[in-house]
Amino acid sequence: MCFKGRRHRLGVLSLIVTACGATSACGLLIVQAPPTGHEQLASFSCTQSNAGSVFDIVWGGLNVLGAVAVSSSDVAEDVFEHPDRIAGVGLAWGVLSGASAAVGFNKTRRCREAQSLLLARVRATSTAPWAEGGSTAPIIVGAKTGIAARTATVVVAPN
Repeated sequence: MCFKGRRHRLGVLSLIVTACGATSACGLLIVQAPPTGHEQLASFSCTQSNAGSVFDIVWGGLNVLGAVAVSSSDVAEDVFEHPDRIAGVGLAWGVLSGASAAVGFNKTRRCREAQSLLLARVRATSTAPWAEGGSTAPIIVGAKTGIAARTATVVVAPN
């Protein structure tokens, strides 16, 4: 069975574009920064892991490498119909992925700082039994894991 023709190429191209869009820009789309006003909140969720941003760097690097390979190849004109377009798209994905990684790293840094401030705030104001050696411990709830992001919510048990 052989697939040739314009319809097949359009189908493959749309599948590739969909897959690329679903696998990039993790720092922009998936990573969660701490909420506004987190300094007054008793608990909140945000992304602490840099996995999404690292994935963006890898994805962007592969796209830039592909663009360089296509543009520096002597046989690119013979193999590809529009090597200049392929190189341009690869560089564009590289820029988008790099920007997404930078945003994601910034969000996760702010999240870790906010979680540290929350923990310090709880320790400084705590008169809970576990702070004095009692048997009740704080409750940690809402831990979520995923492929590209890890979030955790800390909720302190009321007295």
